[in-house]
Amino acid sequence: MNEDVVNRPSLADDPGNIGNNFIGLANNVDQAYFKQGYKDVEGNYVDWGGGQYRLDPYWVINEMKNETTKNRVISGVQGNYNITSWLTLQGRASTDFTYFDYSKFSPRTTPGSLTGELDLINQKLSTTEADVLLSVQKQVTPALWLSAKLGSSLSRIDNPGTTGQNIDMTVTDVVSVNSFSDKTLVANRYRKQTNSVYGLFTAAYKSFLYLDATLRRDASSTLPVNNNTYTYPSVATSFIFTDAFKMDKSVLSFGKIRVSGAEVGSDADPYQLNLYYNLFPQTFNGGSLGGIATTILPNKNLKPTRTTSYEAGTELKFFNDRLGLDFTYYTSKSKDQINLVAAPLSSGFAQQIINAGVIGNKGIEVQLNGKPLAMKDFNWNVSVNFAKKHQYS
Repeated sequence: MNEDVVNRPSLADDPGNIGNNFIGLANNVDQAYFKQGYKDVEGNYVDWGGGQYRLDPYWVINEMKNETTKNRVISGVQGNYNITSWLTLQGRASTDFTYFDYSKFSPRTTPGSLTGELDLINQKLSTTEADVLLSVQKQVTPALWLSAKLGSSLSRIDNPGTTGQNIDMTVTDVVSVNSFSDKTLVANRYRKQTNSVYGLFTAAYKSFLYLDATLRRDASSTLPVNNNTYTYPSVATSFIFTDAFKMDKSVLSFGKIRVSGAEVGSDADPYQLNLYYNLFPQTFNGGSLGGIATTILPNKNLKPTRTTSYEAGTELKFFNDRLGLDFTYYTSKSKDQINLVAAPLSSGFAQQIINAGVIGNKGIEVQLNGKPLAMKDFNWNVSVNFAKKHQYS
């Protein structure tokens, strides 16, 4: 996929938003007047009264310039191998590459960029995903069906790039980095890796009793080595009692109860664990100066956030499915939340990252379904929902 955009319109309160800049112009003033008077005979910007926050739209259209180029390649491959009739192996891999280039040019005398400015962004976005899954599915007995899966996956995100700002345009007839005397180039990179192993188990007995269980273990590059792995399980079961007890379905045509519990872990954004340094643009006696560039106080004891949730409910249908009720009660609690909070002034940092806070939710959800009319060529279905939620910390 390729995308090339020349002079993408600015939005909101950007000084180059041509749709916004004339919004306060009096109704008796012809906008075409500014078409000829936006620059003088030497090519310099002529202020029409909007200052540096509302540029003349004709200067933006004719003199300023921005370009965006984006090339994206998405690929994937999958392989399946049937070892036996009940044992299969699957492997998958996919990549998503995006190459992004952006430039924005403001000529000399542009309000806000009086010496001229050329901003450049070059970014590469790369995501790689791969997994392998071994599956077992077998009808053990006429009444018992079992399924188990064992898998492993990896995720890689790598987004290197550079951001450049070039000011003080000395060669005004060529738009190029070489035309500017003051150049700044900053490299940036976003990297994150996650490795996972997981297992799934499913059992069904006589089509009325079901059990699902999972267990997953993740290892994240954004957490400290001593806390970078976390395991979280889940289990869910349901029981269709109308089938199990062979109940008369003239009134209660379907009845099911369900219960589940799960725990989920989550990591942090990259680069929250260490100090990072940067060179200053100023020098001292010909030598470079540098210092700590991190504004967030690192936390080498950061732990993953964990959310535990439980749910119980029932689904009932009456009179040959003409009336239905679905009721759910749920509760969840998150602990060790990863938060940015203000740091003490004496630390030299603006913020610090910590595990703090507990947030919980509990509530009910009720859905009532009805079918007042059920004819050969016409059905009328009615559904009513009710929900109540309480949040605490």
